[in-house]
Amino acid sequence: MKRYVAEEGSDVVRRFFIEGTRLATCRVTYAEAAAAIARRWREGVLTETERDRLIKSVAEDLEEMVVLNVTRDLLAPIAKIVRAASVRGFDAVHLAAALRLARPEAGAVHFVCSDTALGQAADRLGMDWVDPTRDAVR
Repeated sequence: MKRYVAEEGSDVVRRFFIEGTRLATCRVTYAEAAAAIARRWREGVLTETERDRLIKSVAEDLEEMVVLNVTRDLLAPIAKIVRAASVRGFDAVHLAAALRLARPEAGAVHFVCSDTALGQAADRLGMDWVDPTRDAVR
């Protein structure tokens, strides 16, 4: 959401896009982002035009990113994650997808999130965690 709605940490996230950082996400991101944008519209934060433009922007951004599908090979990592950490369902999916990318031959993978519990779970799984509200790799 920090890419689409100005909030703390938006400048850091937007910089990733401007600098051409190789970005990856999970297929469920579209549903999560579109729902969050629609919620902000229902709350009166966004106009209908802004809502529609932002949802379109999410789809366009996904065209430029590595998008991982939710497949059976994520089941075992998801089960491991939910046993080890107190995370929400889709958060476990995002962590499992990031783990799929985090291989020595792939280079550094940074898990970007502002949710402390989720970031700590990523850290416990051996991933570098970037909290855009603090602009630091942990």
